[in-house]
Amino acid sequence: HMVIHPGGAECGCGNRGCLEAYSSGTAIKRQMFQLTGLELEASEIYGLAKKGDKKAQKVFEKSAYQLGVGIANLVNMLDVSCIVIGGGISSAFDIMEPHLKKGFKDHTFKIHYETVKIFQSELKDLSALYGAYSLIERQS
Repeated sequence: HMVIHPGGAECGCGNRGCLEAYSSGTAIKRQMFQLTGLELEASEIYGLAKKGDKKAQKVFEKSAYQLGVGIANLVNMLDVSCIVIGGGISSAFDIMEPHLKKGFKDHTFKIHYETVKIFQSELKDLSALYGAYSLIERQS
């Protein structure tokens, strides 16, 4: 819930301008509804984007770019060498990657753009499940 647009879109957490409000499955659904009036799931919008639907592609382009901005902020602050994208949205990494990397490039230091690797998680949308399991396992 890092704020990337102060006073921006309302987020589910009650704050405004959170990265979540721009780059989550819920955000993608909201943006598509605003553009078309259609209430679709993010996976359906992804399918449309893959088939060449310009509005669906635009939604993913904007969402991915904002995710790249958020990643740039994290990398600039923490100086990490690798970012792994997981969760449901990672299933659309193939169409998001170029726009995500543009947002990252436009908002990070040149050295970071040249050295930081951004990958899709092999676990995709199961990453949260495995993370939760690992926490339970450690407490046992």
